Amino acid sequence: MSQRWMFTAVALLWAAPAFSQGVELQSKALKLKFSGRVQVQAGTTTCDQFPVPANSACSEQVAGVDLRLRRARFTVEAQINEKIDFKIQPDYSAITKIGLKDAWGRYTWGKAARLKAGNFKRPFGGFTLVSSTQILTIERVLAVRGLPNLIAPSYSSFTLAFNLSDRDVGVQLDGTTSNGLFSYWAGVFTGRSEEHTSELQSH
Repeated sequence: MSQRWMFTAVALLWAAPAFSQGVELQSKALKLKFSGRVQVQAGTTTCDQFPVPANSACSEQVAGVDLRLRRARFTVEAQINEKIDFKIQPDYSAITKIGLKDAWGRYTWGKAARLKAGNFKRPFGGFTLVSSTQILTIERVLAVRGLPNLIAPSYSSFTLAFNLSDRDVGVQLDGTTSNGLFSYWAGVFTGRSEEHTSELQSH
């Protein structure tokens, strides 16, 4: 294995911690929270020579240094009388267009039953339900610039690749026992997640 190949395979990926800020407004019947976060990602690679050298181990050539917005989101959350809550979260990281991450409303009868409708994460597993604000690293899969065919299996990439887990439009009933030992989720979804819809449009 050549040194070039080895360096490419361990290309530097760096992600800054999220900068976030929130403001809360509260009365007896209504609680409002406005928040937002910005995350920047930088990467470098040796696949940066143009034209492509004859002995290059890189499958493509890209700029040596890449700096981009990983996430740029603004969130509005509201709760009414502890029974009704909703969340709206657009994403501006694409610059040229606005994406929609969360847009849902929920009615709560109690811990045992909550009805949720709108655009939100499907309940495939606990890992994909964890927000990026609660994990130490910004990425859940390995992506090395210059090596688009690199295979790096992970739980997240597997569920997304087969359209099993992502934000989707649907209705969900969920709940948990008072002691928290048992939880359930049941729902119906359209199967038109944001990532899946983008792939269809690109074809």
